[in-house]
Amino acid sequence: MQIMPDTAKWIALSIGIADFDTDDLYDPNVNIRFGVWYLSYLYSVFAESWQVFAAYNAGETVVKDWVKQGISKKEDIPYAETASYVEKIERSIGRYRKK
Repeated sequence: MQIMPDTAKWIALSIGIADFDTDDLYDPNVNIRFGVWYLSYLYSVFAESWQVFAAYNAGETVVKDWVKQGISKKEDIPYAETASYVEKIERSIGRYRKK
């Protein structure tokens, strides 16, 4: 999972890991644990799944700003990269549901 260094440091503090080093993210156990925790956190912050996926890609603060600006549909995401990422994740979810 892709976790930015500053986000990883914040996650480590949030879950009580005092001796965290960003190189620890190369350990799959740490990386997956942090990524899953962060997704769970984002689900507690945002009402819509597309907002969670967008926040994972563009950042929590960015998506909160979009919501304040009245962006309430994934079709209105102003960042092309994030819009593409959200669409990709939703397609993947659809494929997994079919299996």
